[in-house]
Amino acid sequence: KFKDYIEYSPNIARSLIPALIQDTDLMIQTSEGENFGSSIAEALACGVPVVIGPTNGTKDFIDEGGFVFSKYTPEAILDCIERCMEVINKDLTLIREKARTAALNHFDVKKIIYNFETIIK
Repeated sequence: KFKDYIEYSPNIARSLIPALIQDTDLMIQTSEGENFGSSIAEALACGVPVVIGPTNGTKDFIDEGGFVFSKYTPEAILDCIERCMEVINKDLTLIREKARTAALNHFDVKKIIYNFETIIK
């Protein structure tokens, strides 16, 4: 169903990754065991909405910048992608702003330092 929209690109130089991410409409991560998800954090920082699973740590920092599928089945993942694509097609600018805001809320260096200092005091 989405094969015309997916492109496999191996061996990409790290310096090209931000522009490549910014050129996408959606980042999808179906890993069941992801504990942080740097690719999801990078997507949010680039203003790209995400689709992720229900059991990994990435859902703790996506806020309104993404969608969580209900279970690890092809049907549930497809349903979530379709819901996300409806939002993207309705207002891409708004969902990109929400993704970027999620990154700013969770990955701002000053906030991270403050939270860390609060924990260790």
